[in-house]
Amino acid sequence: MAKESSDLVVLGENDLDASMEKEIVVSTFDQIVKSTITEAQFLIISGRTPKSVIKKRPGKGGKVFSYVPHGYVVAVLNRAFGFNWDFETVPQNNEIFKVLPLVMGPDKNGNEVVYRNPSVLVHGKLTVRIIDPTDARVTLATIVKTATGEKEATRGMSWGGLVKSAESDALKKAASKLGVALDLYWQDADSDYIPSAPKTPEELHIIELRENGMSPIEIAKTLDITVKEVAQALKE
Repeated sequence: MAKESSDLVVLGENDLDASMEKEIVVSTFDQIVKSTITEAQFLIISGRTPKSVIKKRPGKGGKVFSYVPHGYVVAVLNRAFGFNWDFETVPQNNEIFKVLPLVMGPDKNGNEVVYRNPSVLVHGKLTVRIIDPTDARVTLATIVKTATGEKEATRGMSWGGLVKSAESDALKKAASKLGVALDLYWQDADSDYIPSAPKTPEELHIIELRENGMSPIEIAKTLDITVKEVAQALKE
């Protein structure tokens, strides 16, 4: 059985708040972070996200938002903490997940339109254990971050895929509180979102299907359009 040190440190959500982040990076690593994680671990989780792993998805207002895939976040956590981390869904009010219903209402012409598709909310907890590099049996600190993930239902998406995507979103948000792909969340970062020409509803639907794993050929067959039209919609 693994031995834990007597001076185990447990860090919660507010121990390193957002107002301290830039100060830590610039001048206070030794005073604040070094006692919890190594500099190598800190550099891994707080480094600039490689452009090669940044993906894009359509957002409201004709904007395209940046994100990283689930696998990248898992790889960074593994690299930084050597598999000494766990992620679990945490029930809220005895519910593993919460379903937000379809929202409909009249438009300016009085016609019933969909304002929001149904979506699933999942609350997750990321736990990271810092192991003594000189004795793997000793846990120096345990860091806990929580976050809520959400996935809006799209046509052709299975229930299992919907829940899995919400869990993935929760993991990525929790990991960002440690610094993983945090640069994509900075409000003043150029890569936070990339303005683009407004997309039509048909083009946005094609993009959603592609993000859900359908190939351009499958999309073309499903929507009864040409592959060329699919490619044009997916073009940035």
